[in-house]
Amino acid sequence: FGLRFSAGARLIPFSIAAELRWDAPISAGVEPVPGARIATTLLGGSLVPCGHISYFVGCALVTAGRMSGESTGVSVQKKDDSAYVGAGGRAAFELRFTENLAGRVFVEGLASIRNVQSLLDRAEVWHTTPVTGAAGAAFVTLF
Repeated sequence: FGLRFSAGARLIPFSIAAELRWDAPISAGVEPVPGARIATTLLGGSLVPCGHISYFVGCALVTAGRMSGESTGVSVQKKDDSAYVGAGGRAAFELRFTENLAGRVFVEGLASIRNVQSLLDRAEVWHTTPVTGAAGAAFVTLF
C-alpha cells in the first residue's frame, strides 16, 4: 500500500511528470532470531517520461528516495535510513471521462540500482529485492 502525488505536462503524444511516493511500512521476520522483525518504508520521488497512443500509456521510471528501516525484537533496537535508487517502466490504460478528467490503471516494475540492506551482528538479514512490482489506479486531472 502506498500513496503518490504526480504533476506534469503533456503534449500529445508525450508527457513528463514528477511524482512523490510514500510506501506504507511493511515488516518481515528476521532469521534466525525468533521474534525479531525489520520494518521498512520508502519516501521518494520519480521522474516519469511517457508516450501515449490512444488509450495506452508507456513510461520510463527513475525513482530515488530514502528507505527507512527499524528493527524490533532484538537486544539493540535500531533505526536507520539509506538512499534508494531504482529504474524501470510502467504500462497503463487511460480512459477519459470528460475533457479534464480521466481514470488510469497501471502496472509497473522497478529494478534496484542501489541495493539497501539490513545487518544484524554484521550479517545481512534483509535486503531490497532486485526487482519490485506494483499495480494501481488513479484519477488524472488535465488542465
